[in-house]
Order: sequence, then C-alpha cells, then structure tokens
Amino acid sequence: MLDDLRRRGVQNVFVEGGPTVAGAFVREGLADRILTYIAPVLLGGERTAIGDIGVSTMAQARRLNLVGVEPLGEDLLIITEPAPEPTLDPPGERSR
Repeated sequence: MLDDLRRRGVQNVFVEGGPTVAGAFVREGLADRILTYIAPVLLGGERTAIGDIGVSTMAQARRLNLVGVEPLGEDLLIITEPAPEPTLDPPGERSR
C-alpha cells in the first residue's frame, strides 16, 4: 500500500492505530515522526502504547530527538523524530 501511495506522489501519511500498527511502522523504520500524547491519568493493566519493535535490552533502545512539546489543555503533545544510529569511529580516530 505504501509503495502505491508513493507512486501516486503521496509523500506524507499520518498513521493512527493501536500498539500493533505503531510497533510495525517503528520496527520497519517507516516512522519519521512520532507524536506522543500524555494525559494526567493512570490506566494500569497491560495496556501499551507501542507493540514489539525488536528491542529487548537498553543497549538496543531506539533513541528519539525532541522536536517540540505542545500543551493541549491538561494534556501534552510530544513530537519526536528517530535519532540517527550512532556510528563507530575507526580505531585510532575520534569524533569532532
């Protein structure tokens, strides 16, 4: 479906769904912006905002860059983008 949209010239798609859909897009590297809404409420239970993205350790955690924060009444909208993967410097060289 995404390939068909690209052929039609569509460059941006807003994907709204549950944890399975969100997890699939993040896992496949298809999300270039993530909108997270935070409300001052507690739900409890096994509810998750995102499904399996292939991360099982903190070392594998996907880092995000903060783009913005917008208040929405008592809620907050946090806008982030996936951070680039860190690169390892060749032996004997340092980052500048």
